[in-house]
Amino acid sequence: MEKDRLIIIDGNSLVNRAFYALPPMNTKEGTPTNAVFGFVKMLVGLVEKYKPTHLAVAFDLPKPTFRHKRYDGYKATRKSMPDDLRVQMPLLKNILSKMHIQILEQEGYEADDILGTVAKRFEGHTFVVTGDGDSLQLISDTTTVLVTKKGISELLELTPQNMVEQKGMTPAQVIDYKALCGDTSDNIPGVKGIGEKTATGLLQEYHTLDGVYKNLESIKGSTKDKLVQGKEMAYLSYELATIDTNVPMETPKDACVLVFPFGAGVRAEFENLGFKTLLKMERIFAPSEGVMESQKCAAVVCQHAQIKDQEGLQQVVRSLGDKVGVHIETNTVHLSDGSTEYTMAISDDLFGSLSLATVMGCLKETLENPQQQIIGYDCKQLMREADKYGVGVTAYFDVRLAEYILDYPLSQNECANYFESLGTGEDCLATACVARAQEQTVMLQKAGQDKLFFEIELPLVQVLFAMEKTGMRVDTGVLSNLGKQYSQKLLELSAAVQKLAGQEFNLNSPKQLGKVLFEDMKLPYPFKNSKTLSTAVDVLSEVQDESGIIDLILQYREIAKLNSTYIEGLLRLATDGVVHSDFRQMATVTGRLSSTEPN
Repeated sequence: MEKDRLIIIDGNSLVNRAFYALPPMNTKEGTPTNAVFGFVKMLVGLVEKYKPTHLAVAFDLPKPTFRHKRYDGYKATRKSMPDDLRVQMPLLKNILSKMHIQILEQEGYEADDILGTVAKRFEGHTFVVTGDGDSLQLISDTTTVLVTKKGISELLELTPQNMVEQKGMTPAQVIDYKALCGDTSDNIPGVKGIGEKTATGLLQEYHTLDGVYKNLESIKGSTKDKLVQGKEMAYLSYELATIDTNVPMETPKDACVLVFPFGAGVRAEFENLGFKTLLKMERIFAPSEGVMESQKCAAVVCQHAQIKDQEGLQQVVRSLGDKVGVHIETNTVHLSDGSTEYTMAISDDLFGSLSLATVMGCLKETLENPQQQIIGYDCKQLMREADKYGVGVTAYFDVRLAEYILDYPLSQNECANYFESLGTGEDCLATACVARAQEQTVMLQKAGQDKLFFEIELPLVQVLFAMEKTGMRVDTGVLSNLGKQYSQKLLELSAAVQKLAGQEFNLNSPKQLGKVLFEDMKLPYPFKNSKTLSTAVDVLSEVQDESGIIDLILQYREIAKLNSTYIEGLLRLATDGVVHSDFRQMATVTGRLSSTEPN
């Protein structure tokens, strides 16, 4: 099986390069777009060439980082972002969101640090795309750096095998090199008077910054004097040039899964921005898109009628044909035969309103009739409501599920918003279901997705509902006994930790724990550049040998997690000893099922 491949892009670097490489472009309203266009064009080229399974874009935040706090002059000579580029940043992030591409930002750190952290953690091969030479230090057997050379189309691919040939140094020596001769773009000082040629020569001879200073006696003339006088600044520059690959951030692999070709939202954004060149590249859009754009119904036109009592409802039910739109809201039920929208207020309290029990009783024969197709938005939810009153749903068409298949992977919010937009101001939601189902049937056939929808996904709705209704039995007695044992063990571990610490504190507070460990007990904090005292597992693991208190803390956390998630969590959800989960068919971009309450 081919390994996963991640492309992670230095967003600020590439959008900056695109801005200066391309001539001005504007929307009809006059908003500049050249940087966004160039960035997206390059992104598409990368996807088509390297065929990644995952993709993410890292951005700097407009706030000081740990490097600024370490050295006031860091990047002090940089010009501020031009106004015509600044206004494009929200446009770029919006279009990346439409592409379902993960945006990564972390206060106190630069995009370089995020690139390094993600590349280090990713299980597979990573391609780092940047115009910044700092990232060359990340090159390894599992990380290739793609450096922009000319405009936005030419890239230099650097690996451990060709790095020395192309740059005259190893990846690790990039830091030593900047420590010696500095970096004018970031205003890293280096050693005053040491230039690029001298720095390269010193590293060829002595390999590292430490090697240079260990062999000072072998270095002659003014070079030695400069090194002696600039030693403190050299090691400060080394610190500034080093990418932090331990940024305290969540980098979920699933969140970076690339979905390509792109969906309808991307095409719409390209049209809004006037990206005609990209719109002509039909291969980058999902096949259903061309059908969808031409067949979407902007609004549903229908007659409206109010149902006020049970007799009126029964008359409407008898007149319904073989396709019935049904949509239930909090206080309203909508029915439709495709041409007329029937609405009725439902309540068990208000005089003159129908109860949902009455409505379901009248609809029972229709909902359970295999000759009448029930068309709705989220049919599993309809099944839940009907089941409360002993009513089943036999033949059905789920508009929301079809939309998910056609515009994969349309998010739940996007799908809901789109569905709402089909109706008019008079809420013809049931009629919208019928109209949309007719369109979707044709679209599914043209897109070659009809077998997937009608034979796999649609029958699965009923299966998942049955699974949820049946539930999973748990032994609450065993769980309760385990809970008592875990609670007692937590008390014992907490007491032991506080005894070793010599003080009482809240062990569940990361802030208090960090202060106790690294300020009061003086344990060495492993990540010197961090502005906060993290107590994450990777931090505690680094100092595990320093004190027996760390083992106790890790045991405490493990048991606390078991107790809260699997004991208290399951007991809270168990009704008569059975847990009824919510299986979600349309929640993930990868197409897998997810479960909530419990996960």
